[in-house]
Amino acid sequence: MALYVLDSFALLAFLQKESGSGRVNDLLEKARKKQATVLFSEISLGEVYYILIRALGLEEANVMLAHILALPMTMTPVVRDSVLMAAQYKARGAISYADCFVVALAVAEHATVVTGDREFTAFEKDVDILWIDAP
Repeated sequence: MALYVLDSFALLAFLQKESGSGRVNDLLEKARKKQATVLFSEISLGEVYYILIRALGLEEANVMLAHILALPMTMTPVVRDSVLMAAQYKARGAISYADCFVVALAVAEHATVVTGDREFTAFEKDVDILWIDAP
C-alpha cells in the first residue's frame, strides 16, 4: 500500500481549496478507502493550528482543528529519533524546522512527501516527493 507524508503546505492548500487541493483530496480519498496511508506529523499539526489561529481566530481554528483530526490521516507523535534526524536535516539546508520533521518521518517510514513547498527540493535525493501543483 502506498505511504505518504503530508506537509502543512499541502494540508493548508486542501483546507483553503488552493492550487493542488484536488491532488490532496484524491490522496485522502484513497486513504479513506484503505488504498493508501497518509501520515501527518504532530509538529505539522501544531504548525497548521497556529497558522489557522492567526488567520481565523481561536474559535474558528478549533472548528478547523476538529475537521483536520477527522481526516483519514495517521497522526505521528514526535520521538527522540525524529527530533535528532530533523535537527540533522535543519543543519543541512534552508528549510523550516517543522518541514525537517516531515522529511525525517518520510525517510523513517519510506514514504513519499506530499507538498507544494519548493523548500523540499533540497531533499529530493533523500525522499520521493509528490508535488501537489505538478501537471
